[in-house]
Amino acid sequence: MIMRSTLRLVAAIATLVALGALPVSAASAAAGACTPIDNRLKTQATGVPRASTTIVSAASIDVPKATVNGATVASKITLADEGIVRMVKIKNIDLSHSNLSDVTLKLRAPDQTVVLLANSLAGVNLNFTSFADAAPSIFVGLPPYYGTFAPQDWLAQLYGQTIAGDWQLEITDQAGSVTGTLNGWTIEITPESCEAQPQASFGASPNPVQPNAQVTFDASASLGANRTAISLYEWDFDGDGTYDTSSGLPTMTYTYPSKGTYAVGLRVTDVGGFSDQTTQALAVTTRPVAELAVTPIPPDTSIMSLVNVKLDASASSDPDGTIVRYEWDLDGNGVYEVDAGNTPTIQRLFGTSGPRQVGLLVTDDSGAVDAATVNVVVENRPPVAAFSPFTGPAIVGATTTIDAAASYDLDGAIVDYEWDFDDDGVYETHGASPTASHVFPASGMYPVGLRITDNGGASDVVDTKLMVLATQAPVAVVGATPQVTRPGVPVTFDPTGSTDPDLGGAIVSYGWDFDGDGTIDETTTTGDPVTHTYSGFGQFTAQLTVTDEDGATSVATVAVTTQNAPPVAALSISPATVLTGTPVTLSAAGSLDPDGTITKYEWDLDGNGSLETNSGANATIVRSFPNRMRVTVKVRVTDHDGGTSISTAALAVDPATAPPSGGAPVGGPDSGPGAGPGGGSGSGPGAAFTASLSGASIQALKRVVRRGVGVSCRVDRSATCVLELVVSGRDARRLRLAKGARARKPVRIARGRATAEAS
Repeated sequence: MIMRSTLRLVAAIATLVALGALPVSAASAAAGACTPIDNRLKTQATGVPRASTTIVSAASIDVPKATVNGATVASKITLADEGIVRMVKIKNIDLSHSNLSDVTLKLRAPDQTVVLLANSLAGVNLNFTSFADAAPSIFVGLPPYYGTFAPQDWLAQLYGQTIAGDWQLEITDQAGSVTGTLNGWTIEITPESCEAQPQASFGASPNPVQPNAQVTFDASASLGANRTAISLYEWDFDGDGTYDTSSGLPTMTYTYPSKGTYAVGLRVTDVGGFSDQTTQALAVTTRPVAELAVTPIPPDTSIMSLVNVKLDASASSDPDGTIVRYEWDLDGNGVYEVDAGNTPTIQRLFGTSGPRQVGLLVTDDSGAVDAATVNVVVENRPPVAAFSPFTGPAIVGATTTIDAAASYDLDGAIVDYEWDFDDDGVYETHGASPTASHVFPASGMYPVGLRITDNGGASDVVDTKLMVLATQAPVAVVGATPQVTRPGVPVTFDPTGSTDPDLGGAIVSYGWDFDGDGTIDETTTTGDPVTHTYSGFGQFTAQLTVTDEDGATSVATVAVTTQNAPPVAALSISPATVLTGTPVTLSAAGSLDPDGTITKYEWDLDGNGSLETNSGANATIVRSFPNRMRVTVKVRVTDHDGGTSISTAALAVDPATAPPSGGAPVGGPDSGPGAGPGGGSGSGPGAAFTASLSGASIQALKRVVRRGVGVSCRVDRSATCVLELVVSGRDARRLRLAKGARARKPVRIARGRATAEAS
């Protein structure tokens, strides 16, 4: 049976409750989840709501309820109050039962969280028994358990939940021969407030206190809301829930005539009318006396690591009661990690050697505690020296590595490995590494000595013998064809040239690691070539390990690169010289991809460097050009692996022959691709239109910008001629005609309009 911690633990919990530091409540407040509570008072001066001091309390009305063998019955209290839980107490449980060891009591919250209150108690009946976290363990009480006790689980896990809902007291009766009756119980909930609250806190000195000796309670550490003054201190000395004494002073003395453990309660009220309460356990008893001894098993041996020892607290005593708990601290860190219950003697072992302090904490039936310690020296267990299996052979003149990683130390660590290679008893080399390297001068059997030392100073020695062969290591040679390829194409690896220089020697094994990850992927016994196919792009270091008949090995590597072969672009223009408005065929059909297919063709038709036309997988496009120009057409091809290639070709566009009206030819001398529309022409029934540019050359952009462009329109009827002069974004940036986002688009720098009344 697991028992609750007693005085020292409930005191810590009492402090957490008083400070509002319990985890669920703190988490709710931190998340801004505070919910206002009912019945808020208002100050007469401002009418602003302030926190209520009303405690939600309700008693069961569905009782009496008979317990049932082998089943669970529940009594339900339904609360409609708003707000969230700050503190929960279960009070005045009245249960008639002739065998409490058959009974389990649990509290079920509205959200179905279950808290174990008590299980398998001794004796009969619960006589108005109450449960609160900051109270003595119920296991230090006596039936019928009148008073307030700590539950076996924490009620604190309910803090931060909503108050409204069904709260159930569940009674499970084991399948025994007797039953009982629940006659009543009460739930008391202190709501959480959204505003600052007082903090009730007090200490008791001495604690524990002797019967009929005076104990002083000091509540000076209590604080009012927003650190205001406390106006009233109320005390419940016997833990019955009734505050017997009140005073405006923070200190109070009291004398308990008889032995027992009491849940002392304090309620403080500040000058603003806000209240808070807390409870602390007080043991009225004579403190027990802790005595301990640590002895080896068997008794006439020394205390050694990893060997059971006897921890004996049988000499401990309690002058006015019995010791109910023995707890042990085996590593001297102040934490009693072994709870032996009411058993004074246990057996344990120490995992490491060296000096340590063993501690004992005893608790009596009133919750009073006493501690004692004893210093123990745990003797070191020697390490065990061993060689790891040697795969050999050792080769004359070559470096041989000997491994002692098989050595171990059960209760510590090996700090030094020492080696003797010449059998003279002197360890020539040493260090923290379990491996050592040595070169043997000739064939034969060589003794190797090893001495290891652990962190406790203990040592162990072991010897072995190594066979050294007068053999030479084989020579590994490997080639790869092709060394540069693409995924999916087999690569042939050829070990031809690998030899064993020993007379009559031969290579008996070829180990292939194709991707250089250290794992042999394939093993062959002949020098025939092998093939391997790589599935992805990258550079791989293939490794060949050859082994001769004596077990000697050698390694050779070769690099293999899998990559995409880029496409080859080709461009033809037909015809290469054409008149304005005449279709031109541009073909990249001569392009090819040596290791795949071309999936995209992109075109720059105006020579501005931008691939503005995407024909997808079509290698040929047809275009006509309205203006005279000399341009370098570009095509970029992309293969299915993303590789690209570019090809260019020259295109000349000349003006068409002037119409019958005798108009001037379109365009000007040396006109080119940089100046937008260079002219135009049109015709209709009985009509003629020509336009031409005059003045400076269109390609001399700076001169055009400085002097302007002359335009001539000739028509055979009334008409309007409009000309726009547009400069590409690239030229606009170069000429500083535009900035920012505008410089990424063509810029119109001039627009002319003229109307002719007649021919």
